[in-house]
Amino acid sequence: MIDIVEILGRSEAGLTEPFICRGSNEEIFYVKGKYAGRRSLLCEWIAGNLALKIGLPIAPFEIVNIPEQLISMSPSGLSPHHLGVGPAFGSVKQQVSTIQFTQLNSLPKELMLNVLAFDFWIRNQDRTLTEKSGNPNLFWNPGNSKIVVLDHNMAFDPEFNKDEFFEFHVFCCAKSLLRDSHDQRVDLLNRMTSALAGWDNILNEIPIEWNFIDDEQTIEVTDIDLNEIRESLASTIQSELWLG
Repeated sequence: MIDIVEILGRSEAGLTEPFICRGSNEEIFYVKGKYAGRRSLLCEWIAGNLALKIGLPIAPFEIVNIPEQLISMSPSGLSPHHLGVGPAFGSVKQQVSTIQFTQLNSLPKELMLNVLAFDFWIRNQDRTLTEKSGNPNLFWNPGNSKIVVLDHNMAFDPEFNKDEFFEFHVFCCAKSLLRDSHDQRVDLLNRMTSALAGWDNILNEIPIEWNFIDDEQTIEVTDIDLNEIRESLASTIQSELWLG
């Protein structure tokens, strides 16, 4: 596990306002810890691993360690106690910019379809964009002219609404492609099945601390049911009703 050795600042973007930190490997990370909430960390880890397994262009991520002594050494004004100590979720900082609505038409149709299907699979409604506004959680890397997928802290939404999802998702235009392309649909379902086969391995790497609200590990997390998530992922694969 990579140790965080320096807190450089804090992002003002995003609900969880991640900290910008330097790791012992000299990488710069956006780190989500105590302030983000246990549910957020679990969602990021599980959804991130599933995204990797089906081949989405997600930013590299790690479970990082926040040493206790680092908090007392941090610059004033950063509220380092919000970061907490122990295992946290770290996403490697990318040289990217938020994608603009005008750039969407230049993206490969297959990529749009894959992101749309993945977000439906993990019940993630937090990727919206219209001509007026939105929160796509997609970023543009000008160096290689490719997108980077970020932020899955709102995944596995128990109040997921299928109709709203397909109306407001940044790639809602790809819904017809998903419905009409048999080969791509079969390929996606096969990749999802393969990704879900690694479910136990994903869970085995979750730090024990993330299963508890308190540092003393006496109060278990109750706002996320991992068994229910597993069943939902499997059910979606087995049913083609999700194609609309």
